[in-house]
Amino acid sequence: MEIKDKEFYQELYREWLSSGLKKSVLAANRVINRTNLYYRCKELEVVSEPIWQAVSEMVWMKESG
Repeated sequence: MEIKDKEFYQELYREWLSSGLKKSVLAANRVINRTNLYYRCKELEVVSEPIWQAVSEMVWMKESG
């Protein structure tokens, strides 16, 4: 994936996370290929999952403790 593409899909991924929209709706709104969006989001979920898991554990510990 080119750097421009990577940055573009990272931005879309963040937009999708914060919007609450379905990926198909976001793809239609942005006039991009839905399959590409699914694939790129899946890639980004795998990369960012440990970070989000660590953050959620820290929040849980803070709220519990």
